[in-house]
Amino acid sequence: MSEVPRLEFPCAYPVKVLGDNSAGFIAAVLAVFSRHFAEQPLQSSLRPSSGGRFISVTVTVNATGADQLAELHEALKLIEGLRLVL
Repeated sequence: MSEVPRLEFPCAYPVKVLGDNSAGFIAAVLAVFSRHFAEQPLQSSLRPSSGGRFISVTVTVNATGADQLAELHEALKLIEGLRLVL
């Protein structure tokens, strides 16, 4: 069996956050990314679900290490209305 390839940092890393479709949820997601990646511009996109109840926010960041991504994930888990972080 072959090993799964590891990420080589720094790298462009897309993070998809799914949650309730509300302005407050989107603002909270972007605020977390802004705190953790204040030194870089954020590239983000929004995609509502077909019924409009949920929204995915995808943000691509320049990640410098696994610890940085783990801290980001923990902060995102605290957002009200969050359903999933990929």
